[in-house]
Amino acid sequence: LLWAEEHQLELDLHEFDLVGDKAAPLGISRVDRALLVLRVEGLAEKRPSVLPGDLVNVNFVGQRKRVFKGDVREVEQENVHLAFSAEFVAEYAVGTRVEVAFNLSRAALRTFHQGLTHVKQLPAASSLLFPEADDLAPEQLQPGRLSATALTWYNAQLNPEQAAAVRAIVDGAGRRV
Repeated sequence: LLWAEEHQLELDLHEFDLVGDKAAPLGISRVDRALLVLRVEGLAEKRPSVLPGDLVNVNFVGQRKRVFKGDVREVEQENVHLAFSAEFVAEYAVGTRVEVAFNLSRAALRTFHQGLTHVKQLPAASSLLFPEADDLAPEQLQPGRLSATALTWYNAQLNPEQAAAVRAIVDGAGRRV
């Protein structure tokens, strides 16, 4: 499932690529003058989104063989603040349209994959991550610490869904086995 999720994240990220007619100009970032900013239409509404740490490949329109690499430093609404090498910054003229391809940063995903690889070494981890029916038998569960019926509400303005969530937490509905 983790591999499938990673593949879907890559596909979702490529929806924001700006190539061909979608090529766009870069401007100077107001957040940090050392960064360049790219406006990506629709970025704020779509999730998952471009995230800090993601990578970009940029080329001047019509020059696909010469690619510059950069990384996303900050995202605000539809503006993506990018860091590039000094070589690209020196060559780029503000306002010149460039083609941008976004690439997923695999740092967090590598940690997830590593964790799953190492879970085999922990005695009870498998039943905790992938419980069977026997792992969740009621007699094995630790009792809740409080009774939800004896609650005195700190905030009486809770809606029914919020109150149900608090009761479930207090009753230990999601407690560890």
